[in-house]
Amino acid sequence: MINKLKLNVSSTIQKLKLLSPLKLTLVIAAALAVTSTAAGATYLSVRDTTPDSDTAGTTQVDTNNNDITDKKTEETAANTPTPVETPKPAPATAAAPAPSKATVKFTKGGGSLQGSTVVIALTANATLNGTCTYTLTLGNSTITQSNSAKNTTVCAINIPLSTFPKSGNWFFSLTYKSVDGNTSGIGGGFDITIVPEVREINFTKGGAGLNGAVVSASGNLSENQSGICTYTFSLNGTVRVSKTTTISNSNRCAIDIPIGDFPKSAIYSYNLSFISNDTLTVANQGAFDVEVF
Repeated sequence: MINKLKLNVSSTIQKLKLLSPLKLTLVIAAALAVTSTAAGATYLSVRDTTPDSDTAGTTQVDTNNNDITDKKTEETAANTPTPVETPKPAPATAAAPAPSKATVKFTKGGGSLQGSTVVIALTANATLNGTCTYTLTLGNSTITQSNSAKNTTVCAINIPLSTFPKSGNWFFSLTYKSVDGNTSGIGGGFDITIVPEVREINFTKGGAGLNGAVVSASGNLSENQSGICTYTFSLNGTVRVSKTTTISNSNRCAIDIPIGDFPKSAIYSYNLSFISNDTLTVANQGAFDVEVF
């Protein structure tokens, strides 16, 4: 039995010697692969391209395919475009509630002519910060003015008397609107009597008389004024000569009238009068006789 085993081993060795070095290497490698499979060694795929003859050939050994797979995965990842995240719209903001509207009431007030100014004032039941608009109407005539009310309870205005085209009872109304437009109010609804109070002043000195080829007439007012001086000469109650001059911030009225402007030689009754530009101040000098011949 032992001799037979020795013979088999000897026979196997003789056969291995007959193999070319390359085939001998492949046989040994195959034996190692079978042995290492049980131990979990790396799998080798062996492809023998050597022909059956003893001619030397080429042998290619493939190693683990994981490296190739990893490279393909990396290339795929590199060539794949990075997805762009679509921006999400901002959440809608709920609209703020509209501010509530408020109304103020004007509880007292009025208007009147004071000298040469129409003074109007109305008091509200709340603090005002806005615009007061004043409207006065008489027939076809309308006057509208406005001003601001800031941190006050009063809408007030002074309107020059010269603004009004005529005297009478003017119907007054007021409207108010706050700066932010959230508060409003109305007032008025009454008449304001606008009849100018005429003030009379005096001439302190003056006179008239023949002065060569002219009749000189003059008079001094008790204060400086701006307005019209009127000189009249009458016969038997009828005005035969009337002349005017204007003054500005002065108290002196004066004029020279050519004799040729008088219709005839006679004794005329002479009178001098003055009225201010705003028609609120007047003056009259008492009549006296002036001889013209």
